[in-house]
Amino acid sequence: MALSTICLGILGSSKAGLGPENVAVVVNGDSWASLTVANEYAQLRGIPANNFIVLHGLSAVETTDVDHFRAEILGPVFKAIGQRGLTNQIDCVAYSVDIPYAVNVTSDMAGRKFSMVITGMASTNGLTYLHEWVEKKDTDYLRLDINRYDRRTLPLPMGSGLSKAENEILAQGMSLYEQKQYVKAAELLSGLLTQQRSDPDIAYNLACCQALAGQPDKAMDALRSAVASGWRNAYQLTSDPDLVSLAKRDDLKQLIERVKAMPVRVQPGVPFRSRYAWSPSGEPASSGPHYMLSTFLGVTAGRGNSVKEVLDCLQRSAAADGTMPKGTIYFPKNGDVRSTTRQWAFKAAADELKQMGVNAIVEDGVLPQNRSDVAGATIGISDFDWKGSKSTVLPGAIIEHLTSFGGIISERAGQSPCTDFIRAGASGSSGTVTEPYALQQKFPTAFIHVQYAQGFTLAESFYQSLYGPYQLLVIGDPLCKPWFKPTRFSLAGLSDGAPIKGKVMLSPKAAGTAAIAVFEFYVDGRLLATAAPGTPVAFDTRTVPDGAHSISVEAILKGTSAGCSRSSVTVRVINQKHAVSASAEKPAGWTLGEPIAVKVRCEGATSIGLMHLGRSVGSVSGASGTIEVPTISLGTGISNLVPVAQFASGASAVGSAMTVSVAPPSANAVSASASPSGLTLSVDGAAPVTVKDTIDWDWLAKLAPGASRHFTLVGDFDVPAADLYQVQVKTNTGASVAIDGVGLAHSNDESQQLAPVMLSTGRHRLKVIGITPANPTLDIRLGAAGAFHLTDAMFKH
Repeated sequence: MALSTICLGILGSSKAGLGPENVAVVVNGDSWASLTVANEYAQLRGIPANNFIVLHGLSAVETTDVDHFRAEILGPVFKAIGQRGLTNQIDCVAYSVDIPYAVNVTSDMAGRKFSMVITGMASTNGLTYLHEWVEKKDTDYLRLDINRYDRRTLPLPMGSGLSKAENEILAQGMSLYEQKQYVKAAELLSGLLTQQRSDPDIAYNLACCQALAGQPDKAMDALRSAVASGWRNAYQLTSDPDLVSLAKRDDLKQLIERVKAMPVRVQPGVPFRSRYAWSPSGEPASSGPHYMLSTFLGVTAGRGNSVKEVLDCLQRSAAADGTMPKGTIYFPKNGDVRSTTRQWAFKAAADELKQMGVNAIVEDGVLPQNRSDVAGATIGISDFDWKGSKSTVLPGAIIEHLTSFGGIISERAGQSPCTDFIRAGASGSSGTVTEPYALQQKFPTAFIHVQYAQGFTLAESFYQSLYGPYQLLVIGDPLCKPWFKPTRFSLAGLSDGAPIKGKVMLSPKAAGTAAIAVFEFYVDGRLLATAAPGTPVAFDTRTVPDGAHSISVEAILKGTSAGCSRSSVTVRVINQKHAVSASAEKPAGWTLGEPIAVKVRCEGATSIGLMHLGRSVGSVSGASGTIEVPTISLGTGISNLVPVAQFASGASAVGSAMTVSVAPPSANAVSASASPSGLTLSVDGAAPVTVKDTIDWDWLAKLAPGASRHFTLVGDFDVPAADLYQVQVKTNTGASVAIDGVGLAHSNDESQQLAPVMLSTGRHRLKVIGITPANPTLDIRLGAAGAFHLTDAMFKH
């Protein structure tokens, strides 16, 4: 075979360890929006089809409980990873939209005592990161020192961690503290410090109890012990009300000045691999816990973003890679506890960024004001108005804030949600899904921006700066890496699209190979082999079906795992000379709801199927035929349909992907009633009554009691600018939902129905018709950026 050289991908010269082959994407197969986001992410990042895990029959799309989470999400996801042979290569699980983002874990906590600050709501991505504990119902996943991948302050304390029994004692002590039984609390905590400990919080909390118990000298001894173990928050030493009795002591003032003078440094960053175990000192080890990076690609429920905003975020994140943003990282500081909790690291992080050539500013305030170069920010405030700040966010920026409800995306929650930062242009953000009690351990430190600027991915940067991740909702493209420095490399031996058979030698070539430890080779997203630079790898094409296949390579740097694989080579295997074809019967795009008729053919085949996101969406028997693919199973946007033929011999063949484009249905503005009367309900033809709110589960039963009652819910509403809206409905009334006469959803079995509609600027009419059973329920929501229960105020009067 003639050899040629083609450009295969980008080789990372920094420490960014994740590539497309290392990410599994979880999709709600019953949600058009979830499929739509997955379609876009597949196109943007080249995620292999085999890495998509499509779930069906989820019992909720916003919040769930931990038992349903294990049964419907976590268990099936890790089972699929294992069954597909991906265990050794998946390092991150990314969730598409319309998957529960928060999990109630109180059933796991039953019968055990926990501190007041360990509350019973967790984030889905946090529990995924801590999957080893969650799968076993081991509530150590609630510990705020559980993440050994977190980069900790230096020098590392030499003490030991707490055993499970000792953690129980710690929880009892903190519970006594909350009950204001300070003497008893101090006795329990002091018992944990008979040996040196690695966590300075234990000694600090002991000092607080002793100060409140009127034991000032002992409290000072405990504070000195905390500082020796790594306590660096000088501000808290001056502002903590528990220590007010010590405020006038000279030794406390001297200790505070000593802490202020101490350099604040954290451990060097380490690229992530899920197959690594992690030692107590935060280094890869042969034994220890394993983790799994995890983020949400977007959240569209409640106060979340619109589907368009999620797609825009993913697009600008992919475009930001390697751009080396010429912007500024901002650390606004103010007297709010939401800011002061993290101020201990502001100056140190800013100084380190400047040494790396990245501008950083620590300034008084809440948000950067009138700035055109926001490349990242660590915010501390309950509510904010980004638009009012008149600042511009650069692509790739991580902007998040410490506040109580930043990750509570449910409608009518208080405080500004983290999704507002995504709307403003951020590529990544986060917030806790319940009250966090302003604990630094539950939020990223300011060093998240240092790790990001070192070239780590968004996902690695978040979890390297997070001590206790169980409650933090992380939103963003896990692969985004604006400060990643790419170097071109090539693969000798193949030409793009060429037919091949038998054994083919793969030999990547790159400048500066002295820094490369090994190359990882993937075929169709599955790990084929690893080899040192200069060592060719044999690809036996007889191990895969005839047809189209992708080859990608990931480079691992010496001492680190820095890979950036790109699936940019597609070859045709022709060992058996089988050819599978697929074509659509019309060239134009389709509208969601109408089927796509796909003609397929492969001589000698016993059946031919079509695959989308790694799962079958239709098939025919024989060597040819037409497959009708329901577009609702694809979602909107660009989808790739891959034909796969089966033969009596057990062999198979794969055809080239066929690209289809699906658009959401649209509804034009109508000439609505000249005298609209808000949201009204008519029952059995009676005069309509106003419906004030539909958020209560039994609102319909109160207004239409009894069975077999015909009802009509109607309201006119205005759309200020054309946008893609979503209707969510869950009911036992057999209700049909339409906007401007366009049927969108029909539900009778209390399953969640999710339907999109493109609405033009102007007035539109929502109409719901159904028949009540004995105990009718109708949960209906509407919105573009988020989805909200209907209220009379949403409709025109």
